[in-house]
Amino acid sequence: MYAYVGESPLIESDPRGLDNPGWGAYGAHANFNVASGTLTLTAPDGTQTSYDAGNNSASTSRGPWPAGDYSYGYSTTHNDDAPDSSFGSNGNAVYNVPGCVGCAIHSGHVDTPDKLGRKGPKAAPNGCIRTTDDATKLLHQFINDGNAPGLTVVR
Repeated sequence: MYAYVGESPLIESDPRGLDNPGWGAYGAHANFNVASGTLTLTAPDGTQTSYDAGNNSASTSRGPWPAGDYSYGYSTTHNDDAPDSSFGSNGNAVYNVPGCVGCAIHSGHVDTPDKLGRKGPKAAPNGCIRTTDDATKLLHQFINDGNAPGLTVVR
């Protein structure tokens, strides 16, 4: 379970998450922290940028993502991709989440609130992680550069 620190998480550390199998050493990485509501993207050179993010799943959705590590699956776009659309300007980065087909990181709903009045990253998606257009732009830049980041979800 803690192979990246030699099964000794209290003694050893990997603070930048670069040795976790699933995205390779020194690759890009994404970290979604539910408690702080942030998505932190780490570039291959170690530069980190944090963005607002939420997984405030709609009551009709498959629910929030469980804590864990997930590998990148594929990207998809939509005909109406734009800041206020359901998926934002840059489409979806879909991750391999067991039992969850199409679970992705995307943006959207910049000006249109959900049923509880939340907008942007805090608006309820159908089980996905919603963040900003700037975050998804950088995420897709990593992907297009051949550095598709693995994702860690922490609660």
